[in-house]
Amino acid sequence: MKKNLILIIICLLFLYSCKTSNISNSFTFKEIYQSGSNIINANVSFSHVNDSTSFFYLQLDTTNLHFTNINTSFNTINEYANIECKIEIFDTLDKILTYKNFNFEIIDTINSWDTLIKLKINNDFKGYCKVYLRSNNNSFVKFIDIDKSNPYSDEWFQTNLKNNHLLFIGDTLEIKHLIKNIDSFRCIVYKFPPIAAPPFAVELNNKNIELSKIKELQISATKPLVANKDLINTLVSINIDTTPTGIFFIIVPEYFPEIKYQEELIPPMRYITSETEFNKLKNSANPKKAVDSFWLAQIGDIRRATEIIKKYYLRVINANRYFTDIQPGWQTDRGLIYIVQGQPNYIYRIYNTEVWLYGSRDEMYSKSYYFYRTKISNNLFTWKLFRSADYKPFWFHNVNLWRK
Repeated sequence: MKKNLILIIICLLFLYSCKTSNISNSFTFKEIYQSGSNIINANVSFSHVNDSTSFFYLQLDTTNLHFTNINTSFNTINEYANIECKIEIFDTLDKILTYKNFNFEIIDTINSWDTLIKLKINNDFKGYCKVYLRSNNNSFVKFIDIDKSNPYSDEWFQTNLKNNHLLFIGDTLEIKHLIKNIDSFRCIVYKFPPIAAPPFAVELNNKNIELSKIKELQISATKPLVANKDLINTLVSINIDTTPTGIFFIIVPEYFPEIKYQEELIPPMRYITSETEFNKLKNSANPKKAVDSFWLAQIGDIRRATEIIKKYYLRVINANRYFTDIQPGWQTDRGLIYIVQGQPNYIYRIYNTEVWLYGSRDEMYSKSYYFYRTKISNNLFTWKLFRSADYKPFWFHNVNLWRK
């Protein structure tokens, strides 16, 4: 009880400070999660090479950038996009330590562009980086953890993957440590944690998220790990010997974050169905027909039911796109809130806390959801919702909106 009261006070103070302090802590949903139009498609990451030097890696998909004509000195016309980049480094107390501004010009004849930016980061540093990109009306915001104090944190690993934490069925994982010559790695395979529970299930606030280990194996640094179908829908943690940190991956179908097979339609229905309704859907011989029948029975009109089905599963797919961490995004606490209630009006974000506000900042009936970064095991973290009984009427109101 005491722990809960302390957490509530911290969250309230945090939200108050966000409303009264500088606007850099306040974001729209599309800024944080890169949704909708006017978004720059980019991959960003950190890697360390020695005690004082680190590299910021930036890769851009140039296909949706705004290009303008520029006359060169040779009287030829080329189209360029100007990219403004700002990198801010914060410690774990959210104190800004340094920042750098860069400008890049990219010609329209290439579809992908990347660069390495050298930064001075001390060997004992732990904190995070906030990255801003802007090109005309397009933008990008990203938070990246930095832990240079630990030589086994994931920034010291290099892989061949575009997304460092997603491994698709059929992919081959090549991995190496940037400063240590490692012959083999310890690989632990876990089941995904249970899907998110309702936001009023307060008993979960004091309960740790536990992982169920499936198996443990050694993989050779010279013989890549192949993501075969036996590993599908699992969480894989890769460490050096018995060190407590390393790098993790979730192994998902090759079409992820999309939904391809009809049996995949059933599990996300748990958020808006009763236990009896869900069990009926789960035991159906024809999942697609069962889901269609459920929605039609609730809504009555075929055309509107079809629109609602498309809307619901688009949110499931987007949840996978935005919130995937140690499990697919639709199964997470943030995925739960997003699927049922949609995008929040405002997001307040600092290092270990994220607050979603539904409604206006000064509205009495606005609702806020508090997510905090939670350590699961060793190098594994997720964003956990602080649950409250006060959410119950608001939650069922939003669930019922789907069923009308």
